[in-house]
Amino acid sequence: MKVAIYGSAGDSEPKVNEYAREVGKSLAEHGHVVITGASPGAPFEAVKVAFNNGGRVIGYSPATNLKDHIKRFGDPVECFSELLFIPKNYEYANNMMACYKYRNIRTVMNCDKVIIIGGRYGTLDEFIQAYEFGREIGVLKNTGGAAEIIATEIMESTFKKIHKDTGAKVYFEDNPVKLLSAMKLL
Repeated sequence: MKVAIYGSAGDSEPKVNEYAREVGKSLAEHGHVVITGASPGAPFEAVKVAFNNGGRVIGYSPATNLKDHIKRFGDPVECFSELLFIPKNYEYANNMMACYKYRNIRTVMNCDKVIIIGGRYGTLDEFIQAYEFGREIGVLKNTGGAAEIIATEIMESTFKKIHKDTGAKVYFEDNPVKLLSAMKLL
């Protein structure tokens, strides 16, 4: 199973990083492939542990090549089994935000399930795309940011008012083991 992990590429609270590491380790131990946006932060915490526990880790970079990944985006290169880049001829390759969005859609389209841990606007974007494409989504509650917005009655009410059944299933748990169990990843 390919599982995308989404969360903030910036600094996260110690508890968020701990949860990310626990998720990464469990996924690797159970033979799942970990997918991220190849950036730092909470998802990279999961990457490091998954990779160091023998897991396969695929990073979908917003860059056009390795040099661009390091220099323009400042993203890590270690602990990935494979780094995939956006096409060099992408019409908006000079627009960093467009590159991030291109990367986001690629990660969603290439995963089976999604885990949300904290996050910011980009994580909300990834959640909406995952929902739109009918993915199974697990949200770790009490990790702040996007996860807290998603885990509210407002979001639940929004989906009921939109009346669009995409086939997506969303699970909410405040414990990584319970979340992964609910999603049948353990």
